[in-house]
Parts: sequence; C-alpha cells; structure tokens
Amino acid sequence: MLTKKILHLLSCTVCDEKLIEHSKGLLCESCNKIYPIEDEIIILLPEKAIDNVK
Repeated sequence: MLTKKILHLLSCTVCDEKLIEHSKGLLCESCNKIYPIEDEIIILLPEKAIDNVK
C-alpha cells in the first residue's frame, strides 16, 4: 500500500496530473491511464500504461 506522502509526489508521465490509487495500479483521471504496480514497484513508463476501460 502506498503512503499518502509518496502518492502526493507522483504524477502521470503522459499529462503530469496527479495519480490516485486504483485496484489495478495508479490511475490518472485526466488521461485515463493506469500505471501498473509489479512486485511492489510502480511502473511509470508511458509505454507500460494501460488504458482504463470503464
């Protein structure tokens, strides 16, 4: 689980907006991308971001 202090420091690598916790990783509500968390490592690479399908 991410602490609020760390989450506050992270931003989307596509549009630079804030990220929020999501069941599949970290979600950018602005561009609707999800950044996965693998083995407790946040993957903030734009090419690894997943489109959030609603």
